[in-house]
Amino acid sequence: MRAPIHQSMTRAPLLGGGHPRLTVINAVLALAILSTGLHWWTLMLAVSVGLGVQWALRAAAKRHPEWPIVYLRHLREPSIRPAHGRAWGVPEKPKPTVPSLPRWTP
Repeated sequence: MRAPIHQSMTRAPLLGGGHPRLTVINAVLALAILSTGLHWWTLMLAVSVGLGVQWALRAAAKRHPEWPIVYLRHLREPSIRPAHGRAWGVPEKPKPTVPSLPRWTP
């Protein structure tokens, strides 16, 4: 039996075309710029920064909707990993992934 799956159930939720967290941060940043003073130049600066950053968020989300999560995962990974093999000779005994339990002594 087949059941149709609506396209909205498989797509990432976006806010204004960008990732929701970054869109909210963008709006707060634009409001912070605007709150420095109600002058025409602060209004223009807040609108241009808000629209420019939102345009960049939408362009990035078109390429990959979950790019902030992927980027944060990339930052958590070590840049250089230790070698785990040898070209010649006897291979090293693999290190246990689960630590061994201490022996019980009465």
